[in-house]
Amino acid sequence: MAVNEYTPQQAFELLMSHLRERDEQLATHIQAVVDAGKDVDETQQVGKRRKRTRSYRRTVPYGYEEALQVALDALQAYFVEQPLFIDSCAKNMATTELASPQPSRARWQAIEEPNDDTAIESIGERKRIEIELRTETQLSERNQEMFELHEIDVGQIEQQRNSITHLRNLFRFED
Repeated sequence: MAVNEYTPQQAFELLMSHLRERDEQLATHIQAVVDAGKDVDETQQVGKRRKRTRSYRRTVPYGYEEALQVALDALQAYFVEQPLFIDSCAKNMATTELASPQPSRARWQAIEEPNDDTAIESIGERKRIEIELRTETQLSERNQEMFELHEIDVGQIEQQRNSITHLRNLFRFED
């Protein structure tokens, strides 16, 4: 064995078991990413008389060492990169002014009160960031599902980055 006293398979299985204990949904997502495998180019000789080759791509499963790296990349994306994107989006939106329609008023109120029909979120204010999980074109039995994104403290993101770097160092298997 190389640097560690455990194999890549043992490390991958341990990582996934800890993920399942903490967050089953995240573990399922990461397992699906790993199970998707990787595409490889292959060639095959066709015909005996003519030495033609046929090239194609096929999906093969990851080895345990590669699967471990893919899982760590997925954790990096989940705990570091996405929060950084959300933080960047929130900062960019804070520097803009947004207008959203007010709740509809009765027609007679609109005649008597010629006010503007928009509510203004001014510059410098934190805006709500939401992702529409079901688009208007999808048929849905329930109401529109929205997922609100929240900013995460930069110190906490840095701590997550350090933890993943530490994990990467623990799971290094080269000689």
